[in-house]
Amino acid sequence: DVGLEVSMALIYSYSPRHTDEHYAQRTRDAVKLNVDIIYLKDSGGLLTPERVQTLVPAILKNSNGIPVELHSHCTTGLAPLVYLEAIKLGIKIIHTAIPPLANASSQPSILNIAKNLHFLGYTPAIDAEAIEPISDHFRYIAKREGLPVGAPIEYDFYQYVHQVPGGVISNLKHQLSGIRMGHRLEEVLEETIQVRKDLGYPIMVTPFSQFVVSQAAMNVMLGERYKQVSDEVI
Repeated sequence: DVGLEVSMALIYSYSPRHTDEHYAQRTRDAVKLNVDIIYLKDSGGLLTPERVQTLVPAILKNSNGIPVELHSHCTTGLAPLVYLEAIKLGIKIIHTAIPPLANASSQPSILNIAKNLHFLGYTPAIDAEAIEPISDHFRYIAKREGLPVGAPIEYDFYQYVHQVPGGVISNLKHQLSGIRMGHRLEEVLEETIQVRKDLGYPIMVTPFSQFVVSQAAMNVMLGERYKQVSDEVI
């Protein structure tokens, strides 16, 4: 009533259950709730350009005129291509990031996407001249503080196996490094696959992704599966 806009996320997942019709129904459910915005949230970066070709039309067809946005991560290296394909299909708003906080496990670079859209004949509604000084500012901070700079990554099919979202991976790396266990990242990701299976394949999005990954980390650190179980998992 005071002007707050409600944006409802349709969480994307890669499984036999998550079909076009599943998302078409979820879109119709969102419409019944009279939300202001619907966005397809691909927190694991699992979308492919081929998958978008049928999924996006199914959502747009059932959105009843409510604006539909797209949110993905670069964890498989495909998000920039996914965005371009989705825009061709009618998506008008995409979620991006400003370098050096773009790419890697983050969102695609706004500067890269805008440049590619320009060459495809679109006119992005951004002011690149205003964004570039912001990008330069954060690059300076990253260099001064010795922080990692986001860069495009190679295609990674393993992401479809463990499905840990980009934001969770970056936090996991940081936390494992803090306890001098950064070298065991791959062990934790491998254990995540088993924990997710044990818990019935929950969608890997907040808070479930944190529950699964935290439990996997405990299993690896303690050297025994479920020797200690978090309250959240219980």
